Amino acid sequence: MDIESPEYWLRVGYGLGAPRKLKRLSRLPAPSPDQDPGQFDVPVVAHFGGGTNSTAYLIDWVQEGNRLDLVIFSDTGGEKPETYEHVGRFSWWLVQNGAPAVTIVRYHTKDGDPVRLEDRCIETKRLPSLAYGWKKCSQRFKRDPQVRFINNWEPARDAWLSGRRVIALIGYDADEPHRMARQKEREDEIKQRLEQGLPVNDRAYADARKFLFRYPLLDIDFGREECVELCKEVLDYSPPKSSCFFCPASKPHEIKQLAQQHPDLLKRALAIEANAESTHGHTPKLGRWRHWGEFIRNQFISETSLAP
Repeated sequence: MDIESPEYWLRVGYGLGAPRKLKRLSRLPAPSPDQDPGQFDVPVVAHFGGGTNSTAYLIDWVQEGNRLDLVIFSDTGGEKPETYEHVGRFSWWLVQNGAPAVTIVRYHTKDGDPVRLEDRCIETKRLPSLAYGWKKCSQRFKRDPQVRFINNWEPARDAWLSGRRVIALIGYDADEPHRMARQKEREDEIKQRLEQGLPVNDRAYADARKFLFRYPLLDIDFGREECVELCKEVLDYSPPKSSCFFCPASKPHEIKQLAQQHPDLLKRALAIEANAESTHGHTPKLGRWRHWGEFIRNQFISETSLAP
């Protein structure tokens, strides 16, 4: 395969993201409460969601010449084709600009076998947890694979053993400062506990005692509009929305778009819904507030033959 093709870097990412089982660290020393997130003398990790915001902050971060050691993306196995294409193309852009390729991680069983969220839904006869009002699907298939990879990543382990925290980049933009409010409160709380000599080994402090969070888009006062403009200026296109094709949070126009652009994926989404077992006597609904099958029958019966 051509080393300059986007597909090459996508495959490199999968290889780098293979699960590792290193010896579990003993209790880590308490991190320093005075560590400055503006000093890049520790590894810098970018949490890449595959969408516009995380793409925009990475473009700016790389163009400013800031340190970057790891760009990590969690693949649920259910992203739309255009998202996978973008991740590959952007991974190529990163490498061409002196940054590391995207490392792609997936949820794995204890035996090391990758598991797709779609397959887990079919196997358990359940919908993604968001359909029931929970966010465990994002926790298990997005957050946890990244945490497990970083827990076994040597640069991070070395930093933690020295009492330092890894700098983690998050793509919250200037239009959504509320999203970082809770994390900021947690960071202030752990700093206060460290200054007072109190323990921070409780699970509630797991992220804050290992990571110092930075929000590059807030630093440069970029909202959604500015993110879109930067991506178009540098990449000549705007990244697609990153989400599973069967996401319960999909809006009506997104379901219609899926039917028009990827009818095969819509059939698979409807199969997940039809396969799910009833809970408490209620008909399973793939949408948070709507039944996808009924929606397709009501909205598309004259336009598509996909409805069962």
